[in-house]
Amino acid sequence: METTTPRANARAQTTATFIGMSALAIAIAVGFGTLPAPALAQSTAVVQVNIPAQPLSKALLQLGEQTSLQIFFSQETVEGYTAPALSGSFPPDEAMRRLLAGTGIQFRRTGNNFSLSRSAPAPGEATQLKSVTVVASPDSVSENTGTYGYANNVLSAGKGSQHIRDVPQSITVMTRQRIEDQGLQTLAEVFKNTTGITTTQRDNEPIGRIYARGFEIQNMQVDGASVGPFSPQYFNPNLAMFDHVEVLRGADGLFAGNGTPGGSVNLVRKRPLAEKQFLFTGSAGRWDRYQTDFDVTGALADDGSVRGRAVYSHEDRKGFVDNDWGRSNFLYGIVEADLGSRTMLSLGGTYDQGRKYARSAGLPRGLDGSDLGLSRSWSADRLGWSNKEHEAKDVFAELQHTFANDWKVKMSAGYGERMQDNIQAGHLITTGIDPLTRSVIVAANGQSGLNVHPLTGFDSTYKNLDVNLQGNFAALGEKHSFLLGADWGKFDTLEYTRRYRQGVAAGGNWTGSIDALGSAPVVYPYPTMGTTRPMTSWLSSVTQYGMYGRMNWSLTDRAKIIGGARYAYYKSDSTTLGYVESGALTSSSAAVFEDKGIFTPYVGTTYDLDERWTAYGSMTEIYQSQANRRSGPLATGGPLDPITGRNYEIGLKGELNDGRLQPAVSVYRIERSKVAVLDPRYPAATLEDGNTCCYSASGEQVSQGVDLELTGEVARGWQIAAGYTYNQNKDKATDAIYHAVTPRHMLRLWANHRFADYSAWSVGLGVNLQSKSYVSGTAFSFNPASGRFDGASRRFNFTQGGYAVWNAAVHYDIDPKWRASLNLNNLFDKRYYANLGTLGGQNIYGEPMSWMLTLKGRF
Repeated sequence: METTTPRANARAQTTATFIGMSALAIAIAVGFGTLPAPALAQSTAVVQVNIPAQPLSKALLQLGEQTSLQIFFSQETVEGYTAPALSGSFPPDEAMRRLLAGTGIQFRRTGNNFSLSRSAPAPGEATQLKSVTVVASPDSVSENTGTYGYANNVLSAGKGSQHIRDVPQSITVMTRQRIEDQGLQTLAEVFKNTTGITTTQRDNEPIGRIYARGFEIQNMQVDGASVGPFSPQYFNPNLAMFDHVEVLRGADGLFAGNGTPGGSVNLVRKRPLAEKQFLFTGSAGRWDRYQTDFDVTGALADDGSVRGRAVYSHEDRKGFVDNDWGRSNFLYGIVEADLGSRTMLSLGGTYDQGRKYARSAGLPRGLDGSDLGLSRSWSADRLGWSNKEHEAKDVFAELQHTFANDWKVKMSAGYGERMQDNIQAGHLITTGIDPLTRSVIVAANGQSGLNVHPLTGFDSTYKNLDVNLQGNFAALGEKHSFLLGADWGKFDTLEYTRRYRQGVAAGGNWTGSIDALGSAPVVYPYPTMGTTRPMTSWLSSVTQYGMYGRMNWSLTDRAKIIGGARYAYYKSDSTTLGYVESGALTSSSAAVFEDKGIFTPYVGTTYDLDERWTAYGSMTEIYQSQANRRSGPLATGGPLDPITGRNYEIGLKGELNDGRLQPAVSVYRIERSKVAVLDPRYPAATLEDGNTCCYSASGEQVSQGVDLELTGEVARGWQIAAGYTYNQNKDKATDAIYHAVTPRHMLRLWANHRFADYSAWSVGLGVNLQSKSYVSGTAFSFNPASGRFDGASRRFNFTQGGYAVWNAAVHYDIDPKWRASLNLNNLFDKRYYANLGTLGGQNIYGEPMSWMLTLKGRF
């Protein structure tokens, strides 16, 4: 039985209709080419380039990197050719002719777009290209490259295009090819397969939080612009709209602002292509999991100066846990227009709406901390009408202009809204299960039993702006690069609980067997909604802005020093309201704090050992505001300074196999200092402004380890993505492990093999392996007098031993346009906990063995 909340019945249909019609219009325009071609003159301005002699494919990549040109070619067209060195100022056509001299390769130019082929196209005829590679689009892309390695080796993280070897930190890129080969359909699945990443879950959300190097990753970016922290409620976008995912490990304070030193994530949107392309993907899997995606892109004007893309995704699924279900609809549309030869405008938006079962609590444990061995499908929530609805809307704009000297200015802005309503009920177990009788022990407050929760939900919005200038200049006989910019972001949230009838009420305490609870259906009617009344409200507003700059100074052709800094401001303003059952306001509290003039440095160096290897070292920082905590004494103490997270790292990055294989190794140490700890010299207190006292900024956590990674084409027909992480972290005050959920050893491995150059068959195999992890909590001792586990409480580590989850895939190319795939996840049906909780719940099993059949068409 599915039901809706009152607000869901009054959904803002106009927004969905507008975005849906816009996406449809893009699709129709792409399909039929209905937009008129604007009269734009083809640029004859010169471009400044400095390209060494090297394989032609890499030379073309660098030509795209150093100019505003987009170059389309197939790997087969350029393979085996070497390009001559090219340095100086040239018209774009002349630069291309010199690189292609002696190869017999022809090109067709449309505006800033170049298409390469082995034979010259007829006048006005579009060239059909196989395995099209897009080079130097406004943001780097991995689509159609067919590789797990980052073929362009150019990142869009860091507010501008950077070669991956010029970034002195560890970065993993999850390319579109790997996403498709592994059958990854959500960001949660991407993170779970990414080197160095640990995830947790909560309730029936596929992911709760993400961690790197023992610290939570709180900074999420889309095309380099901050959109706030990742969470299954506030920010969990649909993977169908993204070309690839860039994960940086270590402090990213230069561009991320407030946060922790674990790292940051940059999600790179799919961009319109100049060549027409239509993609269809249909999937069906175990537990009635179905997903359908449509993706259409191409030129909207005859000369390619206006391009569009539209993506639609629909999911309808059940799950391995009883009563679990969900469905969603997602739309993404974007239009790019060349406003002349050097200026490009991008406009786009997304709409996401869905509903799913509101399962909560996970599995309980025995009072002694023991695993009860419950079925992986067991759930204490037996009411099919519990549901959770969400809606998300985003719009964005980007304007980029390239000056005559190839300096670029980029301006971007974004706005998003999120909402969610939850109405749910289920058995609430707070005290654990007697391991001898397997019965529920009712707490003194009567909280173990069937409870109908109040209506809960939230509304949130984000706004962001970013402007930056970047370019290259020559000095002292070397070429250097410079970036200067400013950003602003505001994040507002309203969380609430509301009564929908007199009293929240409970359906009585359950004192029977946990096994009976998990098998017998509970008959409990859907509550009468009527007029809801407020219970609690929490309003939060966070504003941060700053200026940032970075310079890459070339000491020699091989050695660079990288220096940068951020100067920032951060403010948090929150209010909590409480209401009695009649709806009258009874309590109100507020907390306001801010940090001004926060200086965050960035220092690094790179040295090219040869054409294939680069050594690097860096010291990066990030701050985290804690001005809501005051130092003592109460009368004169002030706000604590921000927490400082500092990442020290040295490493080695390479490009082998003509750049198609990228190895990397790094050694790191993170010191997170000035963390607030209670000051025993003064009594605890809450101040009039809602902040608390008294603390000292003396806490410190340390994390250190090694990252090893190998991605790309290791041999002809073999694609590999392998990453090993060693981590050791501790809290220096207690000398105990700081974050025990982060395993000491972790391996992420996936490889795909095509049997022959033109074989229709390919297979994939991989494993996610990690050592033990645990969560500290409390368990109870056995009491001989009562014969029950109601004795003294004791500290207990809820532990998940080391485990390996194997995955496999088989792909068959039916013809050049259609591909069928079978993905098998948890191939050997490993039983393990994906999330560790406590006695009362949040112990969540990992998914059992599952399969997914996928049919993909490309036209």
